[in-house]
Amino acid sequence: PQGTTPVEYCQMHCNAPKVYNRQEDMYECSMATSWLWQIRRFLPGGQLTFSLVAVGACSVPSNPFTAVTVSGLLISTTAPVDMVAVEAEMIRILQQLGLCNNPCQIGKITVDIASNARLGPRLMKQNAAIQYQVSVQLLAYADMSLVTPTNTIQMEWVRLAGELRQNAMRLQTLIVTGDVVLSVDSSPLTVMDGGFHT
Repeated sequence: PQGTTPVEYCQMHCNAPKVYNRQEDMYECSMATSWLWQIRRFLPGGQLTFSLVAVGACSVPSNPFTAVTVSGLLISTTAPVDMVAVEAEMIRILQQLGLCNNPCQIGKITVDIASNARLGPRLMKQNAAIQYQVSVQLLAYADMSLVTPTNTIQMEWVRLAGELRQNAMRLQTLIVTGDVVLSVDSSPLTVMDGGFHT
């Protein structure tokens, strides 16, 4: 229609029981992407960009190990921040720091306002800090090619659990040493240990 820019979307999927093996499954094609199928990405500060991503393949699903969630992380700031931007920036920084390598993956990042946070006019008058609670999910998928009669899926899960625990401890070290600093709306936010636990 006149007055609108045409945009095409394509969501990749596979016929059951196979699954699409990429986290990004929504491709976009428009004038903004130079009419190429690309993935929408948000950069620090909320800037939108598109990038070419190889199309994944359909594969047999592997059984995920129950994810390890690291909680008790805190961000303290004097002004409200965009929690979705914090989640995206946290994933970017953890990937940049090399926290997880195959088979470990960074899963869901959750950012919530701490229950003791103060918002509104009281915050502005007293210049008090707002605290955000952050949790990071680490997960790994069993490599079915490693499962044999002598190395059962349960044994593979135990091995993956050990790797995830090591990554969780590495995350704790990065937090304690002050290496996890996010940039949201051009403001540096340091992720702190607020009672780290898994």
